[in-house]
Amino acid sequence: MRSMRQFCVVASSFVCALVALTVHLEALEKADEASLAASIILPEGWSFSVYASGLAGPQRMQLAPNGDMLVSMPASGVIARLAADRNGDGRADQIAVLAEGLRSPDGLLLDKDQLYVAEEHQITRFRYDGASLADPQTIAKDLPAGGELTARSLQRGPNGRIYVSVSAGCNACEEKHPLAASLAVLESDGNLTVIARGLRNAMGFDWRPTDGMLYTLDLGRKGLGDVIPPDELNLILEGEHYGWPYHYGLNVKDPEWGDRLPEMMDPVQPAYIFDAHAAPLAIRFLDHTNDARLKAAALVAKHGSDNPAVPAGYEIVSLHWHDDGRIEEQPFMSGCLRERQILCRPLDLIEAPDGTLFVSDDHTGAIYRLAFAPKT
Repeated sequence: MRSMRQFCVVASSFVCALVALTVHLEALEKADEASLAASIILPEGWSFSVYASGLAGPQRMQLAPNGDMLVSMPASGVIARLAADRNGDGRADQIAVLAEGLRSPDGLLLDKDQLYVAEEHQITRFRYDGASLADPQTIAKDLPAGGELTARSLQRGPNGRIYVSVSAGCNACEEKHPLAASLAVLESDGNLTVIARGLRNAMGFDWRPTDGMLYTLDLGRKGLGDVIPPDELNLILEGEHYGWPYHYGLNVKDPEWGDRLPEMMDPVQPAYIFDAHAAPLAIRFLDHTNDARLKAAALVAKHGSDNPAVPAGYEIVSLHWHDDGRIEEQPFMSGCLRERQILCRPLDLIEAPDGTLFVSDDHTGAIYRLAFAPKT
C-alpha cells in the first residue's frame, strides 16, 4: 500500500490536498489492499489488483489510445488523468488533475482529441492533447439542474451519434423538464432529442454487438420498502416510455403514482429485473475478452443498496442471452460485502483492448484491475 507521502510524490499538489479532505484514501488503507484482494471472488483464471487509490469518489472512466485513463469525480468537480502503468508495477504511474471547479462532472466521452464532459447543467467539450484540457466549449446547455439526482452519462453509439442519459431530479414525481428521466441523442446544433422516457436513473447503457440493440439499466425509486421496486434492464425502443414514476418492474402500479398514468400510455416492461436497490450503474458488453465463458455476455456493476436492512448489490454480475430470449444472471465479482461490512462498491467498468477490465469504486476511492490469464 502506498502511503500518503508516496502518493503525493507522483500526484499534483491539488490532488493531495483533495484526498486529504476525504475519507477515501484512509478507508482503503484501513481495509488493506491484501485483505480486500483476499476477499474478492472471481471466476477461475481472473485476478484482482488495485490499479490506483486515493481518488475522491471516482466514477466514470475513459481509456486513451496510449493507455492513460481519464476519470470523473463529481463530488469534487475534478477530471483526473491516470498515467498508464509503464514501469510494470501494476499501478497507474501518475495521477494528475486535468480540470477542476466543474459542476458535478459525471459522464465522459473521449473522441480522438476531444473530451466530452457531462456536467449537471450542460455538456462541455475540451480539446485534449494527452496531458491537458483546453478550449472548453459548451455544446449543450439547460440540462435540468438542482434536483436530488444529477447523473448524466455519455456514450457514442454504433451509428456515430452521441447518446446522453439524464436522470430524474427526484425520487418519484412528474417531471416538468422535458429532458429529465430520459435517454436522448445529442444533435449537431447542441439540442438534445429524447428517444426514451420514464427512466429514473439510467446511468449505464450499452449496445449488444450481436444485434445492435441498445440496453439501459434503471434504478427504481426509494421509499417502498426493502424488496420493491426491482431495478431494471430495459431494451430501448425509440419513442417508448419505461414506466417511472407510474409503474415499476413488470408494469406493477406504483402505489402513489400508478393511478396518474396518462391515458394512451403503455409503459414497456423491462427485459430483465434485478433485486431491489441493487443499484446497477454500469453495463458493458465485452468486445475483447479472452474468456470463452463471457463471449457475447455483458457485465453489470451493482453499486449496492444504501439500506442496510436488506443488503443488495456490491458485486459485478454477468448477463447471458439465450436463444429463447431468456437472460441469465451469473456471479462474476463478489466479496465486497463481508458480514454486512462494506469493503467495496463497484460503480463503472470499462474494457481495455487486451481484455483487461477496470472498475471504479467511489467508496474506497480506488480503481481496480481485473485480468484474465487462460490456462496453457
